[in-house]
Amino acid sequence: PFVAELGLRSPIDMKFGPDGAMYVAEWGIGYSPSNTDDGIYRIDYVAGNRTPLVKASATPDTGQAPLQVTFSSDGTADPDAGDVLTYAWDFGDGSTGTGPNPTHTYTANGTYTARLTVTDSGGKSAGVNVPIIVGNTRPTVTFTTPVNGRVFSFGDTITYQISVTDPEDGTVDCSRVAVTVALGHDSHAHDTGQYTGCSGSIPTGSSGHDATANTYLVLSAAYTDDDGLQGTTTVVLQPRLKQAEYFTAQSGIRVVEQSGAQNGKRVGDISDGDWISFKPLNLTGVESATFRVSAPSDTGGSIELRSGSPTGALIATSPVPSTGGWDNYVDLTPVAVTDTATTQTVYVVFRAPSADSFDLDAITFNAPGTGWTAPVSGNTYTVTSEHSGKRMDVRSGSTADGAAVIQWTANGGTNQQWQLTDAGSGAFTLTAQHSNKCLDLLSTNDANVQQWTCVAGASDQKWELQPAGLGAYRIVSVLSGKCLTIPQASTAGDIQLTHETCSTTAAHQKWRFGQV
Repeated sequence: PFVAELGLRSPIDMKFGPDGAMYVAEWGIGYSPSNTDDGIYRIDYVAGNRTPLVKASATPDTGQAPLQVTFSSDGTADPDAGDVLTYAWDFGDGSTGTGPNPTHTYTANGTYTARLTVTDSGGKSAGVNVPIIVGNTRPTVTFTTPVNGRVFSFGDTITYQISVTDPEDGTVDCSRVAVTVALGHDSHAHDTGQYTGCSGSIPTGSSGHDATANTYLVLSAAYTDDDGLQGTTTVVLQPRLKQAEYFTAQSGIRVVEQSGAQNGKRVGDISDGDWISFKPLNLTGVESATFRVSAPSDTGGSIELRSGSPTGALIATSPVPSTGGWDNYVDLTPVAVTDTATTQTVYVVFRAPSADSFDLDAITFNAPGTGWTAPVSGNTYTVTSEHSGKRMDVRSGSTADGAAVIQWTANGGTNQQWQLTDAGSGAFTLTAQHSNKCLDLLSTNDANVQQWTCVAGASDQKWELQPAGLGAYRIVSVLSGKCLTIPQASTAGDIQLTHETCSTTAAHQKWRFGQV
């Protein structure tokens, strides 16, 4: 019964200690340096009147004297309904104050510990400390690029630029800027790389998850000044393919489990005015949006994108025609998106003259030119399917001529790494790094693809990379004019790749190059 009252934030573990109290470890809701609300908390059982739960903060908490600080008790609560709380502040410099949100000015430089003590009408009290540093200002760290909420695809190379200002130190030492890259998955993130400097490039590679998983990228930057104060900032990059069920918030809808939907789920039970939202999202550079839907009939329904609220400025709108059934999914014609150039909450609002007229499976944000890097001769890449999220792989790491080239889950092996070499006239060869053999056609008639000893000038080993939009490419055989393809658009592992007639829309013919 205590869980709802405590408002726990992603608890990891609970154990009773030898003192009889329960100890709870919480992950918190942030990432990397911004994960400031993690911790280990003690929970006591107390009969009768219970102790207030106290929180306090200060704005600003650093700066030069005279420093005016606004204190806040926001989040403070009492578990006993009806208790009246009183607030007593000790500002740490000999001064005191009362009330939930006082203001105090520190006139001399120094390090102070302010303390808030909250007492309820039953006499129970609790307190919390707030450190204040006067005489030094925390550095301000900002990502100039990428912006928070920007759309990207795994396999892109992300260019970053960081601005740091520090009033006391003046010139910033960029070698002390630390950038952490983390792969976000559901409600947590795992660090995947460390970089140093005010600018640089980050190859994202594969997420290691299915393309329909709830993944994203988290970039955090930190700078510590000469006196030890650290400033941090974080941006979240959103995948351009967003499953509808991974919303931030919703009103009125239900998540429907259906094996035919991407990731096995879709948003349904839709009535007029229902909505889902995504945050943070920045649509700078996004030209259009594609909605993947199912609808048994055409009722005149539509889907809207709106800025900031369900009734905010209209960003895009798309009619929803019949797809022929609840389990017949169609990617609707892309609709133009108004570039709002701000990081915000984007609302997907459903307009339905009758209830339950269509379901939404996924949204694709189409954003050419958002900063990916074209493959270059001489570099080595992983080659990842836009459709399945799996990599081009030589089966079992074989070094033999004729070994099958398949799709397989990313594993870091050199049999999933391919070097591009200029073959003239805009074509390349792709050489497997574990075997030093070339990607090769078995024949010209929709046949399987294999590795074979490289032969200079052999047309069955030459491939052109045709841009397919949003950083993806079609890999086209010079010999046959056909595209490297996952047969039957399979997402399973160990499927041997073929080459088939090219389609401008088929995702199972689109590939992303991630530099190794």
